[in-house]
Amino acid sequence: MLNVDLEEEPETGRWIADVPELPGVLVYGTTAFEAVAKAKLLAIDVIGDRLANGEDPLTGCELGQNCPPFEAAVGFGGIEFHHVPLAC
Repeated sequence: MLNVDLEEEPETGRWIADVPELPGVLVYGTTAFEAVAKAKLLAIDVIGDRLANGEDPLTGCELGQNCPPFEAAVGFGGIEFHHVPLAC
C-alpha cells in the first residue's frame, strides 16, 4: 500500500500531496481532493514508467540486477496493483 501525505500551505491555501515511497511524486492542488487525485495519477505514471523500463516499480532498481525482492499491494481507491516477488 502506498501512502499519500497531504498538507495545506497556510500562506497560500493550496494543498500539497506526496507519495513518500516514490521520490519525486509531489503535487499541488487548489483543494485537498485535487491534490490527492493528482498524486495518485502521478504515482501510477511513475510505476508504469518503471515497469516499462524494466525497473522494480517501488525501488527503481533495474530488474535482473542485485535489487531486493519485493512484495507489495499498491492501492488507490478502487484501483489496486498486486505484485509478487520478482527474480532479480
